[in-house]
Amino acid sequence: MTHEEYYNHTEEIEKFLQQQDDLQVQYLEKGLITRHKSLVFLGDELIQPLRLCSLTIQFVLFESAVKVNAEFEHQVQRMQLIAGYLQGLFVSTDLILEGNYIKASATLKQDYEIMARLNEIHKGKSKYGKVPNPQNGPLAMKKVYGYLNNIAHISKHDILASLLLFRDCQNVEGISPVKQIQEVFLKELIINDALIKLEILRHCLILHENLIGKDEIYNKGLIYWNVVIRLYGECKDIIELLSKQS
Repeated sequence: MTHEEYYNHTEEIEKFLQQQDDLQVQYLEKGLITRHKSLVFLGDELIQPLRLCSLTIQFVLFESAVKVNAEFEHQVQRMQLIAGYLQGLFVSTDLILEGNYIKASATLKQDYEIMARLNEIHKGKSKYGKVPNPQNGPLAMKKVYGYLNNIAHISKHDILASLLLFRDCQNVEGISPVKQIQEVFLKELIINDALIKLEILRHCLILHENLIGKDEIYNKGLIYWNVVIRLYGECKDIIELLSKQS
């Protein structure tokens, strides 16, 4: 379409854009409804420790960044990775809660890679330009990367069918982009998100201790980290998933 043709259809195009904007608002509202239903389904047993872990990561890293500059290469690399993670701290969680499981799996996959790279740096195994080895993640999470790949790579139509299945009030099934709860995927993805965050928090504490020492911020972060571990250890859904993944 030329500029002249565009201006000849301005009124029609503006009407079209307004209609689609209205549709987008409805779509986003549906995501918020799904988010609320997801929070109710998951319950405080999963959500509250996840919130505590996320916000403790934020607290520890912001305080570290304000107080000191990293001097050594391994410190710089750790801070870069954790800062990059912090930029999208709530992205995976929000996508999961809103029922966007395909995109959530892709972002969780990158979160897992950040976690694995931090482990590699800690153990002196990281290699410049090389994708982090998923096997360098925590022992209890060895199967998580493959699980996320199965969803994020969109090459398995049966998984896509499960994720995008829609059943209307008359029990007619079809494929729909409308965000809705798929309980099995919701629970497994949110637990994997929680476990990745727990490991990222551990590395935040290691970095803070390395840069500043065991000060008041470190001690508070360590207390909250242990609280989250205890709460996760009492959560039957997490225990079941870890048993299945081991």
